Amino acid sequence: MTAVISVVVGEPIPLMREGICKIIAGAPDLELAGDTGNRDHFLQLVANREPKVVLADLRCPTPAKCGLIKRLKRMAPTTRIVVLGDGASESCVMACVEAGAAGYIIEDASADQLLQTIRGVYAGEAVVDLSAMLKAAKKSHIQISGSINLKGINLRELGALQLAARGLSNKAIAQKMFVSERTIHSYFRSMFRKMGVASRTEAIYQALANDWFTLD
Repeated sequence: MTAVISVVVGEPIPLMREGICKIIAGAPDLELAGDTGNRDHFLQLVANREPKVVLADLRCPTPAKCGLIKRLKRMAPTTRIVVLGDGASESCVMACVEAGAAGYIIEDASADQLLQTIRGVYAGEAVVDLSAMLKAAKKSHIQISGSINLKGINLRELGALQLAARGLSNKAIAQKMFVSERTIHSYFRSMFRKMGVASRTEAIYQALANDWFTLD
């Protein structure tokens, strides 16, 4: 039996929030755990219900966005955060990723794209424009600490991460590497621990910023 993905929606525009909620409510594998247009109520919903995924429209400057994302991560560390944006700059998208967002989707996305994003972040996939991630990573000056380095990640794990950076799902990566999906999950858990990250999106960003591989 497929697990049901609980979702909390934080969207200040009533018409948009209603549309998003209808899309989620109409999906058999998703459950609307709550919705609101008020930030304080949104934080309370996430803290009380600890949904699998939150979809948050953070209409505030980038530093405030990042602060709210970090607060959400402290409140519900296992919840995946998807930022609903308006086509913000690469630097804003990557700042959200660094703060702990697992995905970023723009407001003019289709219903199918919204559902794919929610399902993707729940499955641990990277759901961010990879071309934007690459550009931002090349401008970054991230320095990985001595205890978190390429030598700590084996070639199989690195290969899985590179395939993920190309947009492949766990199933597709497993087929490419001739292993089970469970093994792929194990690879990513191991890498997250070594890199000190919480999502595939963060792991890919760090790898690109440190030239562990390219997308050529």
